[in-house]
Amino acid sequence: MNPVALPILITIDGPAASGKGTLARNLGAMYQLQWLDSGLIYRALAFELAEHSWGSLTAHEQYALLSRLKEPSVLDNPRLRLDAAAAHASRIAQDASLRQSLLPLQREMAYHPPPPLRGTIMDGRDIGTVVLPEAPYKIYLTADPTARAKRRNKELQKRGTSATLTSVLADIEQRDHNDRERTTAPLTKAENSIVIDSSQLSIQQMTQQACQKLQQKGLLKPRQR
Repeated sequence: MNPVALPILITIDGPAASGKGTLARNLGAMYQLQWLDSGLIYRALAFELAEHSWGSLTAHEQYALLSRLKEPSVLDNPRLRLDAAAAHASRIAQDASLRQSLLPLQREMAYHPPPPLRGTIMDGRDIGTVVLPEAPYKIYLTADPTARAKRRNKELQKRGTSATLTSVLADIEQRDHNDRERTTAPLTKAENSIVIDSSQLSIQQMTQQACQKLQQKGLLKPRQR
């Protein structure tokens, strides 16, 4: 009997607006991996919990709620990209019981990518340290707060949202503080992570650097047919 091939697992952790989603999307396409945005999972959960707290639900209700998060249509909801969803998700993510309950779902999704994909790339704050600590390929993506604020402000302007660079920078710094200081699964760099500072890198440069470092660790891109 042939052994079952394990999926390729890549984790990307880092602070807000460091470029995690862009890098994950690019690497996912290059290596034929599904991209799981853990932030979207929390945002979807936040919408589901809009009228209830996690602790007020029965075990059956919690199971049913988590099962719905596996439906692609749930994570494709455009409302999840709004700032209000991010703020609510950040608050509920501090619930240790909720985070613990979400772990099996995240791991199940990571280990069972839809065919013909070869594995999973997941980005977030605690993926390499808590969610998938056994992943052989880990990236820690960072950038200085001002560079991240400029990127975020540019995104907001494209969406037609009015904001000042000062307010965006203040929000970035507050999120950094919350992510690093929370008692449950704080933002930290996993051991043996590939560290990339994207402050002065273009998207192409950031992606190329990640590919080079992954190749040094033995991960080769599939050949183009």
